[in-house]
Amino acid sequence: MSQPASGALRIASLVPSLTELVVALGLAEHLVARTGWCIHPADVVGRVAKVGGTKTVNLDKLRRLAPTRLTSSKEAKHRGVSSTAAAGA
Repeated sequence: MSQPASGALRIASLVPSLTELVVALGLAEHLVARTGWCIHPADVVGRVAKVGGTKTVNLDKLRRLAPTRLTSSKEAKHRGVSSTAAAGA
């Protein structure tokens, strides 16, 4: 797994509304992963790697993308996403 440069911000967003928020906050250039349901704004997210669906995240692919930050839902904790993030996804 490649490691991001020290201090590099790499965001994985697993919730469509939070993906939109990341973009609205001007952080689109740091977005490295999204779900197939994260479709807005299309001109931005179309360039971002998909890591599955909101309930079917491909954890191996997510790890390979090496995010430093993860937006997720409370439900995701039950699917192993929080553990992946805590382990240095």
